[in-house]
Amino acid sequence: MMVSKHWQRRRRSMAALVLLIILSVAGLCETLHLILPRADGIHVWEENGAFLDASNAEDGYVMVKKESGKKLKVRILWEDITYTYDLAGDGEFEVYPLQKGSGSYKVLVYENVKGNSYAQVLSHDIEATMENEHAAFLCPNRYVDYDGETQVIKYADEMLSGVKSDREKADTIGKWMKKSFGYDYILALTAKSGYIPDIDATFKSRMGMCFDFSSIMCAIMRSQGIPAQLVMGDADGTYHAWCKILLDGKWVLFDPTTEITGKKVSNYTEEAYY
Repeated sequence: MMVSKHWQRRRRSMAALVLLIILSVAGLCETLHLILPRADGIHVWEENGAFLDASNAEDGYVMVKKESGKKLKVRILWEDITYTYDLAGDGEFEVYPLQKGSGSYKVLVYENVKGNSYAQVLSHDIEATMENEHAAFLCPNRYVDYDGETQVIKYADEMLSGVKSDREKADTIGKWMKKSFGYDYILALTAKSGYIPDIDATFKSRMGMCFDFSSIMCAIMRSQGIPAQLVMGDADGTYHAWCKILLDGKWVLFDPTTEITGKKVSNYTEEAYY
């Protein structure tokens, strides 16, 4: 069968385009140090329609899903500390951090029965052995949600091109956020329980509150391979969110909200970090 030269050229062009796309994606992941969660299906447990995938617990996270029209909760226990999260009932995996590093964790899933009553639908103990004890702060999770297509991650990567040190990167992002974002006082007053930051929506509107700004800064730092914690707690008597970034082996506090608003905080009391 004869193949026209036109078709041969077209086929070569298509192959070149596919190769370019592959190399571009590979280059993006290499440049951004993206560590994206995966449900690999190696260590999976199912109870009552709830699924726990702990295949990558050594990378600082587990993934949970359940399809349900009722409210769902996930609890992760480590020693005497309990972290409680919402779980969407859409049947898609969500990412939850193992922020205490290596050790024994218990993962529980609850489904609403009536009012404030919940029934346990899954319970499982897992053992996490992490080569990098800061692994949970290098990848996305429910509160710091991003991937290679997140616009602010791409924008920041261009901004940080040529910036060498981790501290310079953190300072550069802090200064950019100070001049680029405004505080949404209405959102801060009206946001409901269970509010989750939408990084790209905040980037587009350039308006948000402390949870949004801290999520953005942590996402950018993590995408650059720099461990960053999203911290929740008390700031001079007000519930607040801020960041801690690992620089030169020490956790350094960064509060993008105070930079944006110009209001300083004298006393931070940490309650939880993600």
